[in-house]
Amino acid sequence: SSVRMPSAANPRRTRIPPETLVKLMEAVEVSNHPLLPTLIVVALETGMRRSELIRLKWTDINKGMAYLEDTKNGYSRYVPLSDAACQAIDKLPKQSAEVFPISANAIRLAWERLKKKHNIEGLRFHDLRHEAISRMFDEGLTVPEVASISGHRTVTMLFRYAHTSFPQSLCL
Repeated sequence: SSVRMPSAANPRRTRIPPETLVKLMEAVEVSNHPLLPTLIVVALETGMRRSELIRLKWTDINKGMAYLEDTKNGYSRYVPLSDAACQAIDKLPKQSAEVFPISANAIRLAWERLKKKHNIEGLRFHDLRHEAISRMFDEGLTVPEVASISGHRTVTMLFRYAHTSFPQSLCL
């Protein structure tokens, strides 16, 4: 009875600042890493988790959709691939069953090197998921649509990821 559960960590509540996104996309353009630029683009376009990206197989992609069978919450789902995501994926060689034949640790190390080289601070790979989900709401998708794409099972968890942008005219 004297043991208390730790409180949940405060979720990050901000979008990726525009200037940071510009720096990131400029870094992607000049990166010579064989997979990281595509991983970043696909993560920003789809909201897929790093673990989902590295488990994605070529056979899971069909007609602009990615089928994710092995997800964090155990529920499979389909994720629509934007034109930008499809174009990025189409440039990859099909040398393996996996679209991204790379380990989670290798992604982490490459991500950290990219950020250090281009002086990008305060950005986690997982922030790309937050940004993608927020963009889905900005584009007018409904809560059920975004939840089915992102894999969130509750609205509460989904809204921890959603940070919509409001037009300047609505700001006081």
